[in-house]
Amino acid sequence: MYIFELITRLFKPHGKVSDSQDFIVKEDGLIENSEECEHLFMPLDSSNEYFACKNCGLVFLSSFNHSSNEFYENSGMQNNSNIDFKEWQKNTFIDDSRRYSFLRDKLTNKNILDFGCGNGGFLELVNKISNKSAGVELDKKSREYLNNKNIRTVKDISQFDEKFDIITMFHVIEHLDDPLFFLKNIKPYLKEEGELIIETPNANDVLLSLYNSNEFADFTYWSLHLILYTSETLMRLLEEAGFEIKWETQVQRYPISNHLGWLSKKQPLGFCENNEFSIFNDENLNMEYERILKENHMCDTLLISAKLNNS
Repeated sequence: MYIFELITRLFKPHGKVSDSQDFIVKEDGLIENSEECEHLFMPLDSSNEYFACKNCGLVFLSSFNHSSNEFYENSGMQNNSNIDFKEWQKNTFIDDSRRYSFLRDKLTNKNILDFGCGNGGFLELVNKISNKSAGVELDKKSREYLNNKNIRTVKDISQFDEKFDIITMFHVIEHLDDPLFFLKNIKPYLKEEGELIIETPNANDVLLSLYNSNEFADFTYWSLHLILYTSETLMRLLEEAGFEIKWETQVQRYPISNHLGWLSKKQPLGFCENNEFSIFNDENLNMEYERILKENHMCDTLLISAKLNNS
């Protein structure tokens, strides 16, 4: 029951959870926290690899034992292969440019740290307008590539002896086995009026919560996504770590055509413009679709900003 104890400690009901927790496995497969009765853990698959809290909506793997820094450091996310950074950045350009455009006013003439910066595509864009841009990244090849581009990139945030105006974490927190520790560890590197901006997949994605796409569930509940958050659980985690929420929103990264691909073809179409559903790739249509999803908290991506809570 270790994983359930961990999740319960991370997401304390009213800040009151004892170090020793008892859990009851009920006849219907639900696992209940018997002391506080706030968490009710529900298996999402027959093999009991994935669980969700029926009450708060948090989704998590039943074990984090397979996750290691060595995997990421040795380019495990890129299948340990030789990396073509130009091609990799080409594949992430839509997301990098979206983030850059959305945050540009905040980033101008500021000191920026991208935590888990990957191929550095976002940092290369930001480097044109920021006072200083830097990264934290486990992947050795990425660090070497970015340092050769004169963007200082280190393995551990403790290697910096300065504070930053903006720290970004794009699709990182879902990979962390102890997110509360990492968030607390970031705080000393954020300026007094600085801003932490987190982007992560939404556990309440419409493909999961309304369309019930089993194929998408298998795709997104993968072994490196240790914890998936709703807006509420991520904000709760940030507050537990000593942050105050500044703003939160949702973003629909992928168009309607991608959802039609999942529902009809049982597979993703991504941003591809040349497929049988590309007739739906109309900007106004996708903007309205995003608006409806956002109103119902069902976009595919969460975006949350927080500052230090000094109260």
